[in-house]
Amino acid sequence: MNRFLVLLFTCLMFNSCEELDIKQEMIKFDRVFIPTWYYCYTKDAVHVTAASNAMMQQWQNLKTDYQYIAGPSADWQETYDCIDELLAQSVQAIGNKNLSTALNYLEGIRFELTELRRRYDIPYYLDNIWRFQSAYDLVLQFAHPDYIFITEWHEFDCLVEDMNLAWAEVVNNKLDSNWDSTKQRQFKELKTNITEQLKKFDRDVKKANIESNQLYSNIQQIQKPMLALVKLFGQF
Repeated sequence: MNRFLVLLFTCLMFNSCEELDIKQEMIKFDRVFIPTWYYCYTKDAVHVTAASNAMMQQWQNLKTDYQYIAGPSADWQETYDCIDELLAQSVQAIGNKNLSTALNYLEGIRFELTELRRRYDIPYYLDNIWRFQSAYDLVLQFAHPDYIFITEWHEFDCLVEDMNLAWAEVVNNKLDSNWDSTKQRQFKELKTNITEQLKKFDRDVKKANIESNQLYSNIQQIQKPMLALVKLFGQF
């Protein structure tokens, strides 16, 4: 009888491994991760607590599902142990109303999951969006008048090129989300908007006589549609 139970348990575990779609589980987590990230990014202290509670609950669900992944479990264990710690730190920072610090921890979580997917060749369209957002934030930071004059121009130009290359990945890769027609239309319109503004900004960067205030103002215009694009992947 004991031997039968062991065999039955093994079969159930095997079936769980076969049925588990880890990519879909990650998508579920990101739907609640994105609102927390968004509210921290936009310094919205009113809505961030409820969002972080939902994020923590979904993380527990995802962490449980990780147990059924066959293969290099030690690597997965190390990753979600790290994420556990980052989540605890982000929640503590949110509780202290320190949303900038919380955002740093959340971006650490995003990095860990992105790297995990990269190591195991898990295709994930949102990772293209995240790479663009990170590259955009660097350009935004160094385009500020306080920075632009202490940064070598060729270095700034390289940051802009990295941002453009990251956006090209967003445009050239196929969206793999089953969205309704309204959301698909919004996605297409936002991509067109950002593409046009990036081209304009790229022309501005090539102008030797461009004023720093104008350059910074122009790159800021991309932030709103960029955030709207990220929000499409979240559950608000």
